[in-house]
Amino acid sequence: LDVYCAPFVDLEVISYGDSHLVVTIGYPQTRTTKTIVPDFILFRSTVHGIATHENTTNFMAIMHSGIPCLNSAHSVWMCMQRPIVAGALHSIARRCGPDQFPTLPQVFMADPAHLHPGTVPYPMPQPSESDGTAERHGKTWLPFGMDEQPPAAESTETRGDVTTTAAPEVSTRAAMTRFPAIMKIGHSHAGYGKVKLDDPTHFADARGLCGGELRGEYALVEPFIDWDFDLRIQKIGSHYRCFQRRTPDWKGNTSIRTQVEDVPLRPEWGRWVDECSRLFGGMDLCALDVLHRRSDDRYFILELNDSGIG
Repeated sequence: LDVYCAPFVDLEVISYGDSHLVVTIGYPQTRTTKTIVPDFILFRSTVHGIATHENTTNFMAIMHSGIPCLNSAHSVWMCMQRPIVAGALHSIARRCGPDQFPTLPQVFMADPAHLHPGTVPYPMPQPSESDGTAERHGKTWLPFGMDEQPPAAESTETRGDVTTTAAPEVSTRAAMTRFPAIMKIGHSHAGYGKVKLDDPTHFADARGLCGGELRGEYALVEPFIDWDFDLRIQKIGSHYRCFQRRTPDWKGNTSIRTQVEDVPLRPEWGRWVDECSRLFGGMDLCALDVLHRRSDDRYFILELNDSGIG
């Protein structure tokens, strides 16, 4: 059994469409190359990442060949973009219920730079019985944190013997009611492309970036969670492992002041990652990132990682 390990950036890939894949590996240190015809590929790095980590064309050659992969090439493709993965997580939450699968409320903006200046989308936290929000909203959640307004009255008009009633006008514009929030711009990971919005001015600044150097990128907006630690719940086949990370910085991925330790896996954490491992036809390697909020001891599912986990 011959095993070769190399980052995407050092590969040249050609597919002949019949499970015949030719891969040339470059070794920059020795300025040599090795050409192989692999029978199986194990993905351990991201395909679509930050800076120079853009390897989509090489990956498409792998998909074109039909060679067996772990995780499957289909699941890796689906995990290349944040909104697709986030949408899949929200679908689990709708099926299982927010108490059993507590995802963060989130808004997707296809083009933040072109939003109306008065529109600042923001997701409303799911109401709970304890804080009275469910009762206030009649168990109907306001989708973007819109300020509560009294219901608009119907308008009536009488002409002769005919009276017509018009439905109240419904505004589709949302107003920011709560800060801080987090904006994630584009597909970047590991803490990149992520900014904290403390007030509407910060949102306007971030929106301006999306109209400049980041033009054409989408964005996700979600509530800021004041967390004291986060979890990475890892599943490899039938093996589970859970890491707990503490840091004084709100962006843990880029902090240099972190403490990481193994912690026992709770049953509900195992159920969460089991649900995720069934997505996109099944994933043998995956890891779930979860935030713990210090104020009320609640957990929030943040993101799902595929076989490119550390």
